[in-house]
Amino acid sequence: MSVVVSVDFDYFIRESPLWNWSHLDDMVWHVRYAELDLFAETNIGKFADFPPDALGRILRKKGLQLDRRTKLARAFEHEKAYDFLKGKPIKLLVNFDAHHDIHDHDTYVNRPAKKVEVGNWLWFLKPRGMIYIVYPKWCIRERAVPRLGRPKENVRILTIRKLPHFNQHVDYLFVCRSDAWTPPHHDETFEQMFSILLRECNKKRFKDYGAYRPRNWQYDAKYPLKLWNEDFARLQKNRPSGFLTEKL
Repeated sequence: MSVVVSVDFDYFIRESPLWNWSHLDDMVWHVRYAELDLFAETNIGKFADFPPDALGRILRKKGLQLDRRTKLARAFEHEKAYDFLKGKPIKLLVNFDAHHDIHDHDTYVNRPAKKVEVGNWLWFLKPRGMIYIVYPKWCIRERAVPRLGRPKENVRILTIRKLPHFNQHVDYLFVCRSDAWTPPHHDETFEQMFSILLRECNKKRFKDYGAYRPRNWQYDAKYPLKLWNEDFARLQKNRPSGFLTEKL
């Protein structure tokens, strides 16, 4: 039976429900940077429970030991965790995440879900062991604590302070950047965190599902008006309330 630690980088990135933007297309980051001061609003030093580069130390403190035997994977999005872990007997899974990812539906409105996605990969995986969803304290302040649709006896949702001490070796470590949820100017911090985890495992090789290319995050004030308004027309078709409301 295996022990798994999964880390979604959005655990460290504050988001407010009031922003209410779509996460289906990370190409709209130029819109988001134009709307908000994302440097201030997602300041990791101010809002995260601990610095990303301290994650290895936090895991050791909680009795979750990494070493050369730990199999490691990196990805753009969390759904790849299903590919990495499917078929493996799991006795313990600790998931650092701002979302629980156990939804029983998909974005095609199928219930039960038919397609593995970022919000339901754990539902598809169905570990028999205990699942601890470690969510950030900013979720409490923003009233965004992840809630399960149906109570599950083997799932606990808690903060890092209440996470128990395990005294377990970590067999599988999965890390994703969550490009649709994390502003691109944090990519370097993600890379630093991942590099430290590699050193913790004393490894140079790992399963790579992506997240190795930094994204171009700079908002260009000279973004061509024609292209901007084409984006506007495309996004308006299924615009969430409170999103982009007028052309430039």
